[in-house]
Amino acid sequence: YGASIATQSLVLMSAFQVPPHPAFRDYPWSWSLSSQLLVVATLLYGIRLMSYLLMRTFSVKSMEQQGARAEEMSRIKATILGVVVSLLYACMELPVVYALRVGAASGTSLQVLQICGLLMCYLGLIVETVADQQKHNAKKKALVAYGDPKFVGPTGGLYAITRHPNYTGEILFWLGLF
Repeated sequence: YGASIATQSLVLMSAFQVPPHPAFRDYPWSWSLSSQLLVVATLLYGIRLMSYLLMRTFSVKSMEQQGARAEEMSRIKATILGVVVSLLYACMELPVVYALRVGAASGTSLQVLQICGLLMCYLGLIVETVADQQKHNAKKKALVAYGDPKFVGPTGGLYAITRHPNYTGEILFWLGLF
């Protein structure tokens, strides 16, 4: 999932010739900064998620069992699932495609909306990152395996504010993107 989002972002950056950093202004088209920051946000999101899932896969022993169960799925089910999920991920990136095609918004109210969306996007990215790390640290400290019926999870930090901060961050990110 994370690799898919990151790859789509890289493909969009290449197709629309968007530089990875706002300081690079020697490119043919005049991209709006908000469009550029939006595609960079999805790239960072994908890299963050892919890194976290890889770290969890290699550091948590019970994750190997989940991988073995997934391999038991029939080829037909796996193919259907792959096609449906691919379409979902493509649809999730559509706001970025639209922003890159349209460019800068005209009108003060649309520019304010773009700025608010970007702030939500990056805030969601930060919230998810911190929440995932807090959860991983709490499970590691308690020496409890993922999937263990005994609940051991974080109760401080972001988890003191909301029960599911990683989902809150996910919602903030995608709502900001849209």
